[in-house]
Amino acid sequence: MQKILTTTIIFFVLLNIASANVSNKTISFQGKLIDTKTQRPITGKKNFKFVIGDWTEEHPTVQVNQGLYSVILGSITPLPFQIFKDHESLSLKVIVDGKLLEPPINFHSSINTVRADYADQVGNMFFVDGKVGIGNNDPRATMDILGTLNVLNKRGKYNAGVINLGCEKSDDNYWHLVHRTESGLDSLMIFKKDPGVFNGPYFVINPLGNVGIGKRNPLARLHVKGTTALVGNAGGLKLYSGKKGGHFWIGLYTDGEPGSSRAGWLGYGSDGTKDFVIRNEKPSGNIYMATNDGDIIFHPKNQLTVYGNIKCNTVLENSDARYKDNLTPIESPLQKLTQLIGWIFSWKSDEFPEKNFPKTKQYGFIAQQVEPFLPHVVHTDQDGFKSVDYTKIIPVMVEGLKELNNKVDMLIEENKSLKKVVCETNPNHTLCQNTNNSPNNLITQQ
Repeated sequence: MQKILTTTIIFFVLLNIASANVSNKTISFQGKLIDTKTQRPITGKKNFKFVIGDWTEEHPTVQVNQGLYSVILGSITPLPFQIFKDHESLSLKVIVDGKLLEPPINFHSSINTVRADYADQVGNMFFVDGKVGIGNNDPRATMDILGTLNVLNKRGKYNAGVINLGCEKSDDNYWHLVHRTESGLDSLMIFKKDPGVFNGPYFVINPLGNVGIGKRNPLARLHVKGTTALVGNAGGLKLYSGKKGGHFWIGLYTDGEPGSSRAGWLGYGSDGTKDFVIRNEKPSGNIYMATNDGDIIFHPKNQLTVYGNIKCNTVLENSDARYKDNLTPIESPLQKLTQLIGWIFSWKSDEFPEKNFPKTKQYGFIAQQVEPFLPHVVHTDQDGFKSVDYTKIIPVMVEGLKELNNKVDMLIEENKSLKKVVCETNPNHTLCQNTNNSPNNLITQQ
């Protein structure tokens, strides 16, 4: 049966095949033969003849498999370098079993390269000016794909397909994009190949839609293992609940992965609430707040520890009678108060920088001096440092003032009695002449 053959080519430039033979070049030439009547690729041995200008080379038995063949031009008849030097543009004629394939292939040359101006279509592939287009007849990159790219494994299956992205500066450094099964889920992963070792995965997407950064099996929509930094110009992190007025929170876990027991959370409470909550769910856990220089981790000894100033309008303390039991009067409050010593002092801010003490002069007590007389207002932490609950001294002061007032009332009554005795025996005494005397000022009269 008479066959009409067409060809399309892919060819690459090889430099001189031997340094001693700088006048000759070789060209790796690939092409495809199609039966134009049936549009099917041809298989079999064919006789090829190639012509470039005055140069001719014949390849008598070239094996064609599914239309594809490959030859090295210049491997039989030397391809002289002068032919490229003398012609700015050239054409390659391909003759198969005595039939000239049309059109000829035009290309031009430079000192180090031979470059095709065009090449015909191979199925859905286009080769234009050293670029390959798949589904695109005008490729703009080394390979330009329009459509779907399937990367299969060595068995021709879709699992464990691999794409490697090379590094400019090192042959043994590249990024490794792979489809593999992890924790029973088919996931897309990105590794980093360094000399002799694979690092990662640095990025994972599993079929549940979870994204892991530094985490093989992400258990949440975004699962980051390691430190995360948000950097931007007047930017930040925005979180949306997805439900207006819904319970929305950020959970903090210290015992392992999501799914373990929650250590604490911050956010908004139940539906409809406007309250923002910071909660430590660890047994006997505390909250620490501070502003200072340096990243220092402390273990607060109280439910809320603040090293710095607190400014607010009102501080409320629980005082309802229904909360209290074992009520006992304060004994000798005035005597206790008279034992206290007030001081003007400065904090040792240089010796304890983590405390963020103010630099200004302060008024206050010494906890060790207060404790013998008012032990219930002094607290000692796990490290042995003491603090004073100043507000709890107020009830002692109130009872002390009441005790002092009783003493004043007694003195007033005593002075009234003394005046009466004095005036009966000596009516001309100055105390008796003062008509403006009242019980409230008698104790100051002479």
